[in-house]
Amino acid sequence: MFLKRYENDKYETNVYSWGLALKRDKGSVVVKGVMKGSPADKSGIKVGDEVFAVNSLDVKQLSMIDLMALSLDDIIDRVELVYSGHSGRKMVVLKKEMLLPVVK
Repeated sequence: MFLKRYENDKYETNVYSWGLALKRDKGSVVVKGVMKGSPADKSGIKVGDEVFAVNSLDVKQLSMIDLMALSLDDIIDRVELVYSGHSGRKMVVLKKEMLLPVVK
């Protein structure tokens, strides 16, 4: 799944996010969605990549509620992810951005 925004639509509220959807799959945490143009997309994260650590914490020790809380907390604007994809294991720092078009 690849999340795509509608460029011509305007929204009353915005989304302050890394543009990343995660899911626990057989004990692992995998990327299930990436919003085009988001910090996650710009960093090279792809659907199917496996996430190993968030802010130096092993994701096996975090619940999905813990991971969602990180993404929903407006005070936490940066996250460090260690993940693995087709090109091997990488570490990236993602900074939240407003992801939807500005309402005018």
